[in-house]
Amino acid sequence: MTQILVIGADAASRLALQATLASEACDAVWVATGTEALAHLTDHQPAMVLCNWELAGAVSALNVCQHIHKTPRLSTTLCFMLADRQDSTQRMAALD
Repeated sequence: MTQILVIGADAASRLALQATLASEACDAVWVATGTEALAHLTDHQPAMVLCNWELAGAVSALNVCQHIHKTPRLSTTLCFMLADRQDSTQRMAALD
């Protein structure tokens, strides 16, 4: 079963994602913060990570995606940051 890590989803988004992912036979793992995500990624290799750009706590969505990008074991993990950003500097930071 494909594992998808979801970080920082609000209750309404979580319910919608849970129904969609269950219909696609995906195992969704939910964490609230970037710190919890990094702890999960220590022992797991999800196929995909979905996170809000704005996360509570000291570890940002950008930090999580950079960690995935720099960790060879996670080289096949896709990272998607969901954002309502118009600032091109921030969009470019996410792509680096």
